[in-house]
Amino acid sequence: MQLSADDISASHTPSPARLGMTKLNQTACVLENCLTAVTSEKHKVAGARYAGIRLRIEEILALPSDLRGNVAQVLDSVRSTMDKLAEESPGLPPWSRWTKSNAPFDTKDEKVAKDEQRSSAREGSGGVS
Repeated sequence: MQLSADDISASHTPSPARLGMTKLNQTACVLENCLTAVTSEKHKVAGARYAGIRLRIEEILALPSDLRGNVAQVLDSVRSTMDKLAEESPGLPPWSRWTKSNAPFDTKDEKVAKDEQRSSAREGSGGVS
C-alpha cells in the first residue's frame, strides 16, 4: 500500500474547533506578554525614581551638618516624595518573594486587610482561587 501526500495531509487536517483553540491560546500568550512588558517597565521606572531618592539622601548626608538645613523640613520633603512615589508605583503581587518574606513582619491590621482583599477577589472571581 502506497500513501500519497494528499492522504497524509487529509488525515492530519485539524478540526475548526482545534484551530479556534490554537488561535485563542496564541492571542492569550501575546496579551500576557504585552501586560508583562508594561508592568516590567512600570517597575523599572519606579526603581529608578527610588534610586533618585536614595541619591538625594546620600547628598544630604554628605553635606556638613550646618549646611543641611532644617532637619524636619528635609525629612518631610523626603517623606512626601517617597509617599507620592509609593502611590504612583505598581504594587508587588501576593506571590512575590518579597511579599512572602515580609509576611512574618506584617502588622495585624495589614494581615486583616490582605485577607479581606483575598476574600473579595475570590468572591469577584466566582470563588475560584
